[in-house]
Formats: sequence, C-alpha cells, structure tokens
Amino acid sequence: MCHLPTSLLRLHLIAHESGKIYPITRMVKWPLLLSDFGFQNLNIDYWTLEWLNMNESRFEKITINKGNIQTLNANLFPISVNYLFF
Repeated sequence: MCHLPTSLLRLHLIAHESGKIYPITRMVKWPLLLSDFGFQNLNIDYWTLEWLNMNESRFEKITINKGNIQTLNANLFPISVNYLFF
C-alpha cells in the first residue's frame, strides 16, 4: 500500500504538456479527509485508474482531463462522489 499524509484535503496532479504516469505497482491508501482529486494532461488508462483504488476513498469531486480511458466502471469510484468529470 502507498500511504499519503492524513491531513491532505486536495490533490491535483497537473502536467503542462501531455504527460504519462509510470505504472503503479502498489494500491493507494487514501486519507479520509481528501475529498478533491484530479489529473490533468496525464495519459491515465483503465488499469492505472483501477490501481488508484479510488473506490475505498471518500472523494466528493474527481476530475480527469485528457485521459485514455476507453471504458468506465462505476465500481472504480466511491459512492461519496457527487462530481465526476472526464
């Protein structure tokens, strides 16, 4: 498991030009306070999205801009989400 700081409220990963995330080898354990999460200009695919383990988070807002996700599965996202943008 990959752990993040427990007091983290928002996390946005932004590339100024088209970028790529290296393959994730461990699932992420999300802080309970983190409610706003986003990727911009990163070439996120379905498998990366699955390894992010978002369904076990308490995200209320998820933004993924310019990803490479062909199919969305509702089980990948937490039930707490009230804003989802792709």
